[in-house]
Amino acid sequence: MSELTNIKLSQKEVSCQWLTAADIMAIKNNEEPWLWQPFIRRVGIAVLAGASDCGKSTLARQLAIAIATRQNEFLGHAFHVKHGRVCYIATEDEQYGTKEVLGKVFTGLGIEPVDAVHFLFDSENAIKDVQEFLKENKVDALVFDTWSDGFRGNPNNWVDIRANLEPYQHLATQHGCAVILLHHNVKNSEKREPDKNKLNGSQAIEAKARSVLELRVGDNSSERLLTITKGNLVSHDLKQKSIVLEMDGDTLILTNTGRIKDIKGGGTSDRSKYDREIWLSRFKEHRREGMSIDATRQFLAEKFTEETVPKSTWYKNNLRETDGQSIAKETVGLTGISELLNNTNNKQ
Repeated sequence: MSELTNIKLSQKEVSCQWLTAADIMAIKNNEEPWLWQPFIRRVGIAVLAGASDCGKSTLARQLAIAIATRQNEFLGHAFHVKHGRVCYIATEDEQYGTKEVLGKVFTGLGIEPVDAVHFLFDSENAIKDVQEFLKENKVDALVFDTWSDGFRGNPNNWVDIRANLEPYQHLATQHGCAVILLHHNVKNSEKREPDKNKLNGSQAIEAKARSVLELRVGDNSSERLLTITKGNLVSHDLKQKSIVLEMDGDTLILTNTGRIKDIKGGGTSDRSKYDREIWLSRFKEHRREGMSIDATRQFLAEKFTEETVPKSTWYKNNLRETDGQSIAKETVGLTGISELLNNTNNKQ
């Protein structure tokens, strides 16, 4: 309890400041609010949960490396790195096992080991050690793998949970970073649809977090499903879909397949099983002037494999629904979607 007491004392030293609604609306904020859009906000607590051995640590390490290498996207979604540094507090792994895993990842990514991911092992007071580190270093994220190893108290007690999470929230707000807590779901939770209420322990955990992500094994051993079960400012529709990831067994690298699944029973209609943003982006990137939808789709199928790429009909429907600055207009310079579709249909 000593570290919690220290945090509270430091907070009491800060004078109280009242703001009116007008004051708040007048605040100028030019900083990007997301670290990983739409999964993790730049500042605040995020929980990454799932059953044992589903790949939570694998995902967290890959995210940390993406920060350290200043990527502008991660698993197909916008990534906004500010400092290019991250702390990884490992309580379940040790140095030699981590070395073996990282070796596979760096080899798979084709890059040299990075020095902007800082690991902490066997810490008796992780919060204090992190505070000392942050006095001299700015970070984009702090990863605690796992959070429950540093918890003392009754995990089902609302008061104990809130008290334990206070120092993590203080770290996030004081240092302007994301705090990512790896956690477990209740036993057999993967047999039902993803749900923020399946976290192991009190409901206060998800209440305090700005976002809760769930990772689970999919239909086969290499498939992983990533779902936003809670997300401030995330649409309800996004929370009803799981992003389908693929894990390479040799490199332990996760990639986005571009497919999505409806969490209600795991069904996938032709219109909903693909990540629209990713596949339209890939279409835009690979299409050349004058290429038909079918020809572009075939090019994508050769690059990403036939079974993973949306059919031509899917592209026609989604391009027809795209307003204003359409993918079709931008890539082939035609005057409208209807003309593009008519030209394509005439060729069939």
